[in-house]
Amino acid sequence: QEGEATLRDAIRLREELAKLPDPTADDQQAMADSRYQLGALLARRGTGNPEDALAYRAALKVQQGLVTQYGDRPEYRTRLARYRNNLAILQRVLGNSRESETTLRETLDLLAPSVQVQEPLPAPRWQFARASNNLGSQLLKGRTDEAGTHLRRAQSLLRTLAAEFPAVTQYPLELASVEYNLGLLAAITGHPALAI
Repeated sequence: QEGEATLRDAIRLREELAKLPDPTADDQQAMADSRYQLGALLARRGTGNPEDALAYRAALKVQQGLVTQYGDRPEYRTRLARYRNNLAILQRVLGNSRESETTLRETLDLLAPSVQVQEPLPAPRWQFARASNNLGSQLLKGRTDEAGTHLRRAQSLLRTLAAEFPAVTQYPLELASVEYNLGLLAAITGHPALAI
């Protein structure tokens, strides 16, 4: 309760800053982050309340504006992907699997150009892998071929990231989640080789 009140106060203050003439990109990013954190907090409570998704959508609107205004700054695109990824998880929890799938596909489309460049940055690759894992996990029931494609893509990206950045513990943790999902895929299809 206290955390929610604090975040709502932060949002009100940041909205006031955004109303000033010529708000900076940092002001807008701070507002988006506060709204995102509120959505994350509400989602973690697990109430299944549609208000949780509204907080994410408010953050997405601001973040999409930053991406539109500053398209040359990959950090805005990566944060938008993070917001979308977590919204998709919440949509799935709320029983909106189709909406969740659409959100994850949009996330992958958003990040694809950043991942396909000659020397891609780690953050877009990580968010792309997360979205691939989440979509693959969601497709395990019914569309196993496509699920496997997404899961193996996530596995490859995360193996590379873990090797390139061994001090970043989040990469092997995410990789473990992907490999768990690949194990589920192998069990569902009866093909143990899919888990490798």
